[in-house]
Amino acid sequence: MRFGLRMLQGAFAGRVLGLAQNQTVIMGRGSDTSVRLPDMSLSRRHCQLTNTPRGLLIADLGSSNGTYLNGTRLPQGWHQVRPGDRVSLGACEFHVFDYDAAPPVNNSGVHRNPAVAPAAPSPADSASQPAALPDADRFDGFRLQRKLGQGAFGEVFQAIDLAQNRVVALKVVNAQLVRNPKDIQRFLREAETGQSLNHPNVLKIYSAGESRGSYYLAME
Repeated sequence: MRFGLRMLQGAFAGRVLGLAQNQTVIMGRGSDTSVRLPDMSLSRRHCQLTNTPRGLLIADLGSSNGTYLNGTRLPQGWHQVRPGDRVSLGACEFHVFDYDAAPPVNNSGVHRNPAVAPAAPSPADSASQPAALPDADRFDGFRLQRKLGQGAFGEVFQAIDLAQNRVVALKVVNAQLVRNPKDIQRFLREAETGQSLNHPNVLKIYSAGESRGSYYLAME
């Protein structure tokens, strides 16, 4: 059985990581991890997930802030993870699902192999998607095309990077998360860290900034 991890919150919200049978990933903010997450509240090697013959298992790797399964901090050792569970580490949260039952699809409708890929919009996202954007040019240098989703971290739009003439995912940060100079500095620092990442299992952050009072991340 293959498992999918749909990122709900954090720098890579809206993306999906697929785990094939016997595949292992280590998450954290260190350069030696399988999935490097630009979140300073994470340990360098935060947790490990392994898709074993008896199911998906997770273990916290002695992190400072802990790994949470359905809201409960995991004690030492391995723990079973099932479709429908939620895993949280730092500001990141992902939903576990049966990848073979509901794999993401690309724009042509072809199923993707297990890898980090744009998540297919859920029915809830589609139902809440507005018929038209309130202001397609509200972010300098970008042209908003459509809303992809919304979560605790903020809204995500498909947009055109006008300077580079490329399609990007533009994540608009919830104003409650950047209310003071300390929050802003942390956001920009983590965004800068994310821009330095170069891994096939982690999407690329192109840029980050502020426009008309809103902070954003532009990602592949």
